[in-house]
Amino acid sequence: MNFDYIIEGNTFVNHSFQQCCIGIEDEKIVSVKKILTGAKKKRFPKQVIFPAGIDIHVHFRDPGFPQKETFQTGSIAAAFGGISCVFDMPNTKPQTTNKNRILLKIEYANKKSVIDFGIYAGISDENLHLIDDFSLLVPGFKIFLGSSTNSLLFSQKNLSTLFKNLSDSSKPVLFHAEDSQCLQENKRKESHLSDHHNARPCTCESKSIQSILQYSPFPCPVHICHVSSIDALQILLKKKDIVSFGSTPHHCLLHIDKNISPHNQSLFKVNPPLRPLMHQTALFHALKEGNIPILESDHAPHTLMEKSGEFSEAPSGISGVETMYPLFLFLAYQQTISFSEIVSSVCERPARLLNLSKGFIKEGYDADFVVVDVKKQQKISSEFLHSNARYSPFEGFNALFPQHVYVRGQPVVEEGVLIAKPGNGEHVINNESGS
Repeated sequence: MNFDYIIEGNTFVNHSFQQCCIGIEDEKIVSVKKILTGAKKKRFPKQVIFPAGIDIHVHFRDPGFPQKETFQTGSIAAAFGGISCVFDMPNTKPQTTNKNRILLKIEYANKKSVIDFGIYAGISDENLHLIDDFSLLVPGFKIFLGSSTNSLLFSQKNLSTLFKNLSDSSKPVLFHAEDSQCLQENKRKESHLSDHHNARPCTCESKSIQSILQYSPFPCPVHICHVSSIDALQILLKKKDIVSFGSTPHHCLLHIDKNISPHNQSLFKVNPPLRPLMHQTALFHALKEGNIPILESDHAPHTLMEKSGEFSEAPSGISGVETMYPLFLFLAYQQTISFSEIVSSVCERPARLLNLSKGFIKEGYDADFVVVDVKKQQKISSEFLHSNARYSPFEGFNALFPQHVYVRGQPVVEEGVLIAKPGNGEHVINNESGS
């Protein structure tokens, strides 16, 4: 067999570490064996090779808010975090709610992204009848049942029509699940994180999820985004055979009982909110036990100036596309959680949800992988992160960042240096690429 080249090293394959060779040809993995010969080899004798991550939930703010993020800055941040493919949410300016706006965002991303990408369509009450016009352009759909940053609201009364319109779709619909009426009833003046938690209580999340689950079994794949509470988790664990759901690094690792300085509380303001310790502990335990299918960053950057104002005026959102995979690779190295579960939740299950030929080091899949030196642990510092958001809620946390990142067999990061140019990324739609 002919190969473009061969990667050799200690590789995480089939949920175990194996010394093996990966044969790559035409951007694909064509062979994974103990020994391969006949082509140029790239050896990594002292490092570990993992599948590259997939982030199903980012807000790259492009177009409309370039001061917060662009596809160039966001994709570079993702690459340095070991992510080979991201999926961008619709609440940009303009919102991606029709064919022309989706094509516009694809054009922006095609010119700027250094990694592969997909663009979700936002579904609102107004464009519900237009799904067929743009469904072939997108890998999935996003619904906001509760208000969030620049979001487009969807009425729960229209859920039946939504699922009827998607009855022939194999593409997932992703939900921001907070009950709009519940949010209105709990609205209050906010001056710190506990106020924000009380203004968007756990009951708003669980009510919204119950409303969605009334329509199960679903005619199309359904994913509940950024689960934040024990209440929601307990409901979803009973339904995990019929619905996908995810949580974020910030909901699994941070909580409001921590002694967070009153001077930077707004840096931790996010929707749904950070919760008390009991919720964070339960979520992390569920992730550790394999009961949370997907880790998603919900990377939602704002400028440091925007986040540094009064708490009540500061926008909600936490950046995390660059730190998600490295944080959990370190925790796996420390044996706090298994490598198997991290690769499942960051690589494999996201690929299955969106029907991608990514997420696995396996024949026939895209040659997307990262190379990590487990002895090169470093503390997260906003000074070296690449997002336009010059802050991180994980400042000072230990992480394992990859030294090499490959997308479709091409180097994007080598020895910690960006190699790929803007425009390197490809538009991904359920196993097909194109625009």
